[in-house]
Amino acid sequence: MSSIDYEGVESLDACKDDSRYSSDLFQVVGVVYDNMEIKISFILFITFILLNTDIFADNCLRKISSGTYDSSQDKITAKGIVVSAMILSMVYILVDLLVSKNII
Repeated sequence: MSSIDYEGVESLDACKDDSRYSSDLFQVVGVVYDNMEIKISFILFITFILLNTDIFADNCLRKISSGTYDSSQDKITAKGIVVSAMILSMVYILVDLLVSKNII
């Protein structure tokens, strides 16, 4: 039977005393908030809302590619969902680039 190497593993008692391992909800939320890009999150949220409106589906999505919007049943098809997801991904890449270059 082979022995297990525990080198570099801290004991649980040491983790309890260290402030880096705190499990207080407000501290955890604070760390997430500090690490999150608010600009990117807000712009992605607004973009997601716009991509899921009827106006976008009826006026834009149908013109981007055929078969993305079924006007007889008034719903977006599976191809339309993929196209919307690709647009959202491209917006994320563009916004991330703009934020990293301090343009926005």
